[in-house]
Amino acid sequence: MSTSLGSIGLPDGFYLAAYDDIDSTNDEARRLTAGGPPPFGLVIIAARQLQGKGRQGRHWVSEPGNLYSSVVLRADADPAVSAQLGFVVALAVRDTLESVSGPFRKVQCKWPNDVLFNGKKIVGILLEYLAGAGTAPGAVIAGCGINVAHHPEDTERPATSLAAEGVEARIEDVAAGYLAALSDWHLIWLAGGFEPVRQAWLNAGHAPGEPLEVRSGDATVTGTFVDLDPDGALVLDVAGEHRRFAAGDVYSANGQSGA
Repeated sequence: MSTSLGSIGLPDGFYLAAYDDIDSTNDEARRLTAGGPPPFGLVIIAARQLQGKGRQGRHWVSEPGNLYSSVVLRADADPAVSAQLGFVVALAVRDTLESVSGPFRKVQCKWPNDVLFNGKKIVGILLEYLAGAGTAPGAVIAGCGINVAHHPEDTERPATSLAAEGVEARIEDVAAGYLAALSDWHLIWLAGGFEPVRQAWLNAGHAPGEPLEVRSGDATVTGTFVDLDPDGALVLDVAGEHRRFAAGDVYSANGQSGA
């Protein structure tokens, strides 16, 4: 267990397991959910991950200085509905970054569950769905890594950290702020469904008419942003036709940012 991260303030209903070193916070959350009902509100935080998990099975060592966390959240029995929690996590990160960095910083949500700071990637979000028994609600392990002290340099898309942007922030404060915001947005989603989350995301996300590319497999489609539909799919205007995308990697049309 970790002695330095174990005193983080927690929202009501959340409880913490903190570690100095761990393979992956998502893996630990999955181990602790095995063999019984999901422990909703469980928070796993580690100073370092030895096998950090990313999209498409990517693994890496996550060195100390950044926030590495996983939270077990009550979800829906339908995994497609539970995927909306990616937007919930992104909004929580947005609120956290705005709180610790102050005004005049550009924090933007990017579809489907990314957050950019001054146009550069500053967070990694990975959701893993856990089915409930019978008609019981499912759970989502919401993995989130926020670049506080450092960021990778050899990435396909520009990345950054709070420190690189001149923001001094204690990891304990970032963690406490993120968990508080996550709790608030999760409660909004549970009570009101996706629509209030969708509206907030639209205010923080792509601007109408913003040129975007969607890449899925070998296919690339270019268009301009129109909307986020009621299911969370991306809607682009592609040569005058509104097209809906439920999955894919999104880039600005000039290739400066991506999921």
